[in-house]
Amino acid sequence: MFPKESLFHVDPRIFGCTCFVHNLSLGLVKLDARAIKCVFLGYSRLQKGYRCYSPVHNCYYISADVTFFEEKSYFAPSMVESNTLQEAFPIPYLGPSPSL
Repeated sequence: MFPKESLFHVDPRIFGCTCFVHNLSLGLVKLDARAIKCVFLGYSRLQKGYRCYSPVHNCYYISADVTFFEEKSYFAPSMVESNTLQEAFPIPYLGPSPSL
């Protein structure tokens, strides 16, 4: 119906990849980190932006100013197979059960 307009408000990305949410908050000193390492969760339904989660800060972020590393998964493959994923990431893991 609208061939010139995109179907998405933001570009599609790979779920579970490593991303960096840009931190533009006030009060940062010159040498403070300007990005927060997160895992990409998906897209926001209410806002224009990407949904990201930082296990280190235990916080969700919705931002359109994100840098993606789609070829790199946030969690190492050995971590996905073990139970440490459940401890680091509070969302239920629905993959194959790890063999003990």
